[in-house]
Amino acid sequence: MFGKLIVAVVALVTAAIFFIYLKDPYSSKPSQTEPAANTGSQQVASNRTSPSTDQTVIDSSNPFAAGEPGSNENGASQAGATQIQSENDLPVADDATVGSTVADSFSSLPTDYEIAGVSIYDVGRVDWASDAQFEATREQLANDPELLRALLEQMSAETDPERLKRLTQLIGNLDNGVITDVARQMLDSGNPEAQLAALDLLRQTQSNNSTARDLLVDVISVEQDPRVLNVALNAFASPGSISTDQRQGILSNVTDLANHYDANVRARSYNLLATWTDSEALTPTILQGLSDPDAGVRSNVAHSLLGYDFPDDSVRDELIRVAENPNEERSTRQASLHALGRMSLTEDQRARLRLANQDVSRVPNR
Repeated sequence: MFGKLIVAVVALVTAAIFFIYLKDPYSSKPSQTEPAANTGSQQVASNRTSPSTDQTVIDSSNPFAAGEPGSNENGASQAGATQIQSENDLPVADDATVGSTVADSFSSLPTDYEIAGVSIYDVGRVDWASDAQFEATREQLANDPELLRALLEQMSAETDPERLKRLTQLIGNLDNGVITDVARQMLDSGNPEAQLAALDLLRQTQSNNSTARDLLVDVISVEQDPRVLNVALNAFASPGSISTDQRQGILSNVTDLANHYDANVRARSYNLLATWTDSEALTPTILQGLSDPDAGVRSNVAHSLLGYDFPDDSVRDELIRVAENPNEERSTRQASLHALGRMSLTEDQRARLRLANQDVSRVPNR
């Protein structure tokens, strides 16, 4: 009887426990961890949707960098969103403005310009592959003023003397007023190599271009640097057609340079005086060069008198003096003899010329 009672109690307790388990299968332990799981889920969601400034420090140099823990791969998305936002904040120009800006930026030198199949940026950087390429390049420039101007703009900023020399050779003889305009800009550029190239350009055009001559006169009237002056004076090597006023302006400035401290400048000056003068008025000044302290200047003056248009007695007498001078350089004496050989001489002068010639022939070359 007592045993049956115990079995009944055990069965009742078991049934009660089973009933409670079916009602809450996770018991108390799972219910304590669930809030923690939910909190983590909410934190991750928060990081994806509404990051705070202190949680999203992104390295702008690396668009794929993550922010603080919790952003991870989403850092890239946040960086992208930040970039898009900043772009949207910029004012957007209308099409006309954008087109104008682009046109202005390329108007001076279009990137697709080519000359005879060579990019405009490479023209003149190396020697021409052939005469045919050189002529094709010149022809294209002669027929395309815009292309010529673009190349000249490059010249105005170029500092490589070798490229400047090639470009000057290429365009120097082209009959185009833009060359003189750009040469003026190059003279004012402050770039020494460009300035010298401009003088060489003017040299090739001055014989039939009065504007080019005026620019050269401006240079020799104020310049003292021998390097610049020598190039500028060389530009006057060919007189060409010229007005009386312009000739006098050139001769006046060159006469002053005949007293320059640099021997090469003096030599070129005397040579130009003999070449450009249209009267005997400058003869005394030219003859002064035969007594210059520099032997090279004296020799240059003697050579410049070869074919001189105003060989009066003073010229003949001075050349004979030089030819007879045993202390003078042999080359200078020979140049004087050659100049005298083209002049009308008296019998006495011819006799002296023969004796001087015999004496010079016995002088060894040095």
